[in-house]
Amino acid sequence: MPFGPLVPFFSPSAVFFFDSPPAHIYTEILVNYLPAGWAMFFARQKNAQGFSALEIVMVIVIAGILGAVFMPRLSTAPISLATAVSTIQSDLRFAQELAMSRNPTPGTPIGITFSAGTGTYTITDPAGAVTLVRNLPSDVILTVGGTIAFNKYGEPETIATISVQSGGVTRTITVEAFSGRSIVS
Repeated sequence: MPFGPLVPFFSPSAVFFFDSPPAHIYTEILVNYLPAGWAMFFARQKNAQGFSALEIVMVIVIAGILGAVFMPRLSTAPISLATAVSTIQSDLRFAQELAMSRNPTPGTPIGITFSAGTGTYTITDPAGAVTLVRNLPSDVILTVGGTIAFNKYGEPETIATISVQSGGVTRTITVEAFSGRSIVS
């Protein structure tokens, strides 16, 4: 080390180094006086390579074009089908809870009527307090319809298997006989 420790660079006799030091002084400081690894942090390599702004913009433009071409081809049918099945399950549970809370008389159960070939079903309450018509997503249809009704104990009085289809994929919802639990297959 021809220049000694770091302290002389701050002494009054060494002020001239800060005016215009030769390039090798910087290299000497980086290599000898800084901890390992810091030299690479501060030193600029002559062969340093990176991406220019033009290259980055071109990559973004190409990614945008590919996204615009291929995004419409992605099908939303599985999402619509999952949403429809989840909605039907929630409404089955709602009708079951409504039947248990209203305590309907025998012969007038609370239930859901599914219309085959459409994307709608109706939740009915014989007392007339609740009548809901539910519309499923536009690409979802009920291929098998029927009525599922619940008594005052939450047990299904009429049992039907409901099939829901979207984009060629079919899911079947079955309500268990005693518990009223819905199973998707």
